[in-house]
Amino acid sequence: MHPAPASPAQIRAFLADAERGLGGTFSLTYDVTVGYGRGVARRIVVTATQRSAALFTYRTTPSIALTGPDGAQASYSYEVYAKPTVNGKPGDGIVSCRRRTPRSHWACQGPYTGIGMGGTQQLLGPYPPRALVLGLENAAVTYTGVPAPPAIRRERAFRTTQRVPGAELQCLDFGSTTHPIGSVCLRRDGVIAIFALPQSVTFAPYLTAKLVAHSSRIPAGAFDLPARPKGD
Repeated sequence: MHPAPASPAQIRAFLADAERGLGGTFSLTYDVTVGYGRGVARRIVVTATQRSAALFTYRTTPSIALTGPDGAQASYSYEVYAKPTVNGKPGDGIVSCRRRTPRSHWACQGPYTGIGMGGTQQLLGPYPPRALVLGLENAAVTYTGVPAPPAIRRERAFRTTQRVPGAELQCLDFGSTTHPIGSVCLRRDGVIAIFALPQSVTFAPYLTAKLVAHSSRIPAGAFDLPARPKGD
C-alpha cells in the first residue's frame, strides 16, 4: 500500500484498534530501546503477561534504570507484578522484584501502599503494551491534534502497510512519506508490533519496540512471585 494521507477519522480508528489490542489474555516479548538523553540508549528485552487489565506482570532484562535505588549498578532483571498471586489466588497490590545478577536470588518489595501517582507511574509506566499505546496516543495528539486539538507540533499522518513473516501490519506514519519521523504498526488484533517515535512527543519510556513473540497462552506460574515480598 502506497502512503495515503490519514484523515482524522482514520487516525481515530487506528487509535481505537490499538486500544483494542490491550484487552484479553496474552504473553508478549518486545525488543526495545530506551533513551536516557544526550544520545544515551540501551537495548532491553521486555516480557509482559496479562490475564486481565488488573492482573499482569512484566520483566525488563536488564533493568531500565541505569543504577539501582542505592546508587549501585542496576539489577540484571527487574519485574513488576500488579495484583500478584498469593498461593495461586489473585492478590491486591503491586510488587516489584529485582535480581542483581543472572545467578542471584530474587528480592521482592511490596505490596506498595500510599506511594502516590508518581510512584505508581514509576512502577507501572514501563508496562507494555499500555506504555506503547499511550506513546502512540500522545504522538497523535501532538502531531495531528486528534483526538484532542490543537496540534502542538503539526506533522502530516499517513497510512501504510508493512509485510512481516506471516502477517501484514497496518501502520500510521508521521512526517514525510520518504523519511517519516515516527511510525507505529499494528497486527490484525490491534497489538503493537512496531513502535518508533521520538520520546519528546510520546513521554513513553521506549524509543523503539519490536514484537518478537506473542501467545494467547499464559505460561504456568507466570504470576507466582519469585521471592516472599518485604513490606514497602
